[in-house]
Amino acid sequence: MNYLFFDTETNGLPKSWKAPMTDVDNWPRIIQFAYILMDEKQNVISQDCRLITPDGWVIPEEKFWQDNGYSTQKNAEEGVSLDWVFDDFIDCLEKSKAIVAHNMSFDYNVVGAEMIRYKRSGPKLEKICTMKSSIDLCKLLPVRFGSFKFPKLEELHTHLFGCSFDGAHDALEDVRATARCFFEMKKLGIEFKY
Repeated sequence: MNYLFFDTETNGLPKSWKAPMTDVDNWPRIIQFAYILMDEKQNVISQDCRLITPDGWVIPEEKFWQDNGYSTQKNAEEGVSLDWVFDDFIDCLEKSKAIVAHNMSFDYNVVGAEMIRYKRSGPKLEKICTMKSSIDLCKLLPVRFGSFKFPKLEELHTHLFGCSFDGAHDALEDVRATARCFFEMKKLGIEFKY
């Protein structure tokens, strides 16, 4: 049984969080895409992490993107076509039981919108969100709408392992941390949610 962990770094946030992925103009563009296909014993079967070449979009010049090493020029020089990356990603989807992300509702819609733009599709799989699945585990304040707050990936990692991790906001490091958290939560018997 294989799991496909994935993460995106994007050039912004959606205009509306409620918009469907088919509203491609609502969803931001992927600037870095990483994924790791692992078996239940945590063996890596396949992995990739790529900067994505802009195809008409830009990366904002604000501090967040600069501090994390992203720029339109760097992606243009070092990036690859997302369509090319999708070839292996879809192959990994076909070998998976489930897809796993921290904040699945965001990453799933971002990747889905990009697949629509590139006229690509993959199999429908079980979705597991480590963020939503860890709300009651981490019990972080403040409580909003009758629930604890959504744990950031660093907060979940710290709760489970007693330390954060290096490289947050690098898609590959985030995917590695998500995989560690998923397998630890699985060991603890946490019920997974989408």
